[in-house]
Amino acid sequence: MNKEVEKLLNEQSLYCYDLLDETMSKLKNKAPLDKYIEYKRNGNTYDPDSKSMILQEIYKHLWGDLCDKWFMQPSERICSDKRICSDNMTSAQNFVNSAMKKENYFEIFPECKGTNQKNYSKQFMINVYDKHKNELTELFNEYNLNTLIRVYHTIGNYCPVPRYFNKARAGYKSAVCDLWDLTLMKINEYYILKGDPILKGDPQQESRIFDELFHGQNNPLPCKAWLDYFGSWKKFVNSNFFNSYVDDDYNVIPFWEGHSWNNIGLPKDKEMFRKAVEGIRQRIILRGLKIECKLWEKI
Repeated sequence: MNKEVEKLLNEQSLYCYDLLDETMSKLKNKAPLDKYIEYKRNGNTYDPDSKSMILQEIYKHLWGDLCDKWFMQPSERICSDKRICSDNMTSAQNFVNSAMKKENYFEIFPECKGTNQKNYSKQFMINVYDKHKNELTELFNEYNLNTLIRVYHTIGNYCPVPRYFNKARAGYKSAVCDLWDLTLMKINEYYILKGDPILKGDPQQESRIFDELFHGQNNPLPCKAWLDYFGSWKKFVNSNFFNSYVDDDYNVIPFWEGHSWNNIGLPKDKEMFRKAVEGIRQRIILRGLKIECKLWEKI
């Protein structure tokens, strides 16, 4: 096993290790907000999805049997090093954008808007950080965003996924569906369909589910092969450590009341917003701890 993974396991800190400390080591001792801004400023340069050797080592030990599967390998190359595709799960940026909008940051900091800026975005956030860092820090604290980004790049918020999966299921540029309660709801719907004695194997219903999951922008075959590999909803949940995302009956727990594919907007109420962010943080931590415990069994 990778020495760094062993070290983190021995320190009982793997579940809370910020993977940006590996891919952006020069900022290792910086505050989470500073690292988050630098990460967003540099696009995919430091993205642990594809750059983290620690993450790949964890995948190899917990999902090793998937590494050889064609649907789990990047499509652009032969995966000779058995690298597996990866997804940073629930997005923090949607919540940041929403919080800035709630506080009317366009009106408060108009000089931070770009020439064609129409929507709150990561670039607007970066501009605010550069000119009004203290105010942005206060916003992050007020809306629980600081606690979320502390766990945003930890193992509890990462999952091995099939090729073509990431951008399509998130909703592309708007990333309105970049929330894993929604993702799991749609995956569960697929397994319900597969278990229905009447609709089982109905290509039209399958097509509808994948079209909704990927917003009509993706080849569904790798995802179908991935889901069929697990065979059932319960096995999918247990094998991927999603127990903190479901109740005792394996029903997906919405991130906040009323959140669904028919109601994808973030909470309008500030306290509900804060509670939702805290709930997501807790789910990430619990899943990370479960992953860490399973790794202990492997060494």
